[in-house]
Amino acid sequence: MKLLIIPLICLIIGTGAGVGAGIFLAPEPAPEDAIVEETPAVEELTEEQAIEIARQENGLEYIDLSSQFIIPLLVDGRVDAIVVLAIGLEIIEGTMQEVMLSEPKLRAAFLQSLFNHSNNGGFSGNFTAYASMDSLRRELLAIARSVSGDKITDVLILDVVRQNP
Repeated sequence: MKLLIIPLICLIIGTGAGVGAGIFLAPEPAPEDAIVEETPAVEELTEEQAIEIARQENGLEYIDLSSQFIIPLLVDGRVDAIVVLAIGLEIIEGTMQEVMLSEPKLRAAFLQSLFNHSNNGGFSGNFTAYASMDSLRRELLAIARSVSGDKITDVLILDVVRQNP
């Protein structure tokens, strides 16, 4: 019986020390009277502010459009080169199903915009310059929002390749 007393005392002391350390090292609870940052009324928000608030509240998801876009570059009525683009979308979390249902309409609108960009010389010269790519992204984002609303927060150009025959 005497042999069991020492391990039992060690067990009780160890358990007490563990509980004490857990209480002592526990994080402080959040103050109850924390100041909550107020967000302006929805009517007062600009479109960009509303999207930024939705990004913070809901989180984001990313989707790639199902296939690449192939844009011919015409010179004097004949194909001089082709540009292949892969486009992705940054969307508000939980809206993927709605956006994917509008993908055919998005692709058609994107393709028309890319053809216009090509016809205006957007893919000639240094077409990967920041200003050129940024204007293309902004144009595609405006089109995406007109088709799918504010569910789409950004358009991502994932790959761009120009190939001369």
